[in-house]
Amino acid sequence: MEASESGWKIQKENNELKVDVGVVFYGSVLYTIISLIVMIILYLSY
Repeated sequence: MEASESGWKIQKENNELKVDVGVVFYGSVLYTIISLIVMIILYLSY
């Protein structure tokens, strides 16, 4: 019982790590796209 419980805990921590990496990755991609769109809009408005 305890062995499987600790294994599940490790798996859960790994999943949370993956989620953090995904959030950072998608956040940076979204930030890049949004800043590009803003630059294009500013460029076109001048």
